[in-house]
Amino acid sequence: MYYNEKHTIAFRVLMANLSRESGKSDAEFARQMGIFPNSLRNWKRLNPPPLPGSAKLGVAVENHELRQTVAQLEQERDAARQERDQIAKQIDVVRAVANYYRPM
Repeated sequence: MYYNEKHTIAFRVLMANLSRESGKSDAEFARQMGIFPNSLRNWKRLNPPPLPGSAKLGVAVENHELRQTVAQLEQERDAARQERDQIAKQIDVVRAVANYYRPM
């Protein structure tokens, strides 16, 4: 029997719990997270809701959100670095042309 192990069990449990807390429909939540709606429904069916007062869920949710924020900030940083490098190259070209045409 073949099982698709694309997502870890911890990820599946986290998505099921986040979906329950979000108050959104399974289809909408799955679309935002980039997973298939049927997979989310199966994960929710296989993982019952956590017990009230479970502190681990709050920490897991916060960690997940922080990791997403860090990934987004890293992408923005990389884009800013690329833009800075391109501008520096353009400035070097302008300086080289200006030096070439400078009167002696």
